[in-house]
Amino acid sequence: MKHFFYISSLLVFFSCTENKKLNFSGDWKLVSMYQDNSPISIEHLNAKTTSFKSDNLVFYFNRLMRYEILNDSVFFYVEESNEIARKFKYKIENDVMSLTYLRKVKIDSVNTKKIIYESNWKKIK
Repeated sequence: MKHFFYISSLLVFFSCTENKKLNFSGDWKLVSMYQDNSPISIEHLNAKTTSFKSDNLVFYFNRLMRYEILNDSVFFYVEESNEIARKFKYKIENDVMSLTYLRKVKIDSVNTKKIIYESNWKKIK
């Protein structure tokens, strides 16, 4: 009975503390983009590859930035000024990454409009 308790305790401990290490490293190819759930053409974009490096650097649309992961969000910082350039919610499943970005556009001096962008990326092997 004592062994059963120890084994059960270990299983509960490992299942609660399991922190799945997500692998951002590598090159990701842009496969689709959406604005408020409507598809956007990606043909005109110059840089369709994002490269995550192991030292928390990322090349995002031909711009070098630093990234940080916190819970279900990834933050891109301007390397020179250390200011946040982009905040994304992310999901990674089967070498496909989804980045969701909320953009607030000022309509006039009082009103703003929120636009949701989602991009889907496939890991290049």
